[in-house]
Amino acid sequence: MSSRAWRRRFERGEAETAEFTLAIVPVLILVMLIAVTTLIRPAQLPVFFAARECARAASASLNQSIALQQGIEAAANSLHGNSLSTAQASVSVWADGAWQRGDPVTCRVSYQIDVSRVPMVGAVFGVVAAEAEASARIEPGKSRWGNGGP
Repeated sequence: MSSRAWRRRFERGEAETAEFTLAIVPVLILVMLIAVTTLIRPAQLPVFFAARECARAASASLNQSIALQQGIEAAANSLHGNSLSTAQASVSVWADGAWQRGDPVTCRVSYQIDVSRVPMVGAVFGVVAAEAEASARIEPGKSRWGNGGP
């Protein structure tokens, strides 16, 4: 075989390798995207629900310390009800002004989704943070707040 024939074979081999690489890379990217949406997205919606429940529960009391506790407990119960660990979550509750009727109260729930043990996906993403924030107005219509009874 002449040197020209060897060169053509060598060049053809490189072209075939490049074609294979171009064909396999999109498939691997697609597999990773499917894995991410399968693992991460289902945990994001319960985080939003927890923030919403937190804001709703915190807005039901005019007593700030009780409202903060109610909001944190509601978020924890919501996460637990959706089979998410509360150990990987953090909950913040605050009011934008004084804790008065009609003022907004905001809850932020952050959750750490650990995908580090999932093959291929874990090496790229590791731990993904899901965060949601919800606000509600402190209930203006409670007539017997502070009286201790209905």
